[in-house]
Amino acid sequence: SWHHGRFRAMRSARSREIMTELVPALLAGFARTAEPDLAFARFDQFLGQLPAGVQLLSLLQSNPEVLDLLHDSGCWQISWGIESGSQEILDKTAKHVTIEQIRKALRWSADAGINNKGFFIIGHAGENLSTIQQTIDLALELPLDDFQMSFMTPFPGTEIHTNLPSYGVMDENWERMNMWTPVFVP
Repeated sequence: SWHHGRFRAMRSARSREIMTELVPALLAGFARTAEPDLAFARFDQFLGQLPAGVQLLSLLQSNPEVLDLLHDSGCWQISWGIESGSQEILDKTAKHVTIEQIRKALRWSADAGINNKGFFIIGHAGENLSTIQQTIDLALELPLDDFQMSFMTPFPGTEIHTNLPSYGVMDENWERMNMWTPVFVP
């Protein structure tokens, strides 16, 4: 019934398109829990209470009570793809988010009793020591319970890999292409 627009969050064609893509991963995630039926029911309840199917940060910005709904439905952690603490880098990578939005969303999440995990990448195209330090500073400032830092790896098929000469230099050794070994120098 999610796909038929029964919930407000699923009434737009784009929301249903995204949900169609997410269903296999959602079902696999529910199956990994101790109580898959309960996880499914809680997600269904959560989805039914969402005001609209919009981008998460926009949703949180206009409806911070969504985090209370997540917490009450059993959500204990949100993993955030923050990537950089530099607004310049976020803009260049078309993240469509501001540092202030990131700060607010993580603060709201922490206030709702939900753990925050932040994922960061260093070595983006255009990155320098100053932007790397901004990322470190933001990671230390945010209310994070866990974090992961990896190196920018321009995997084949990505826009940055296609235009490598204009972004930097890369070691094309496939054995080293793993996000933990630096293979790209901006």
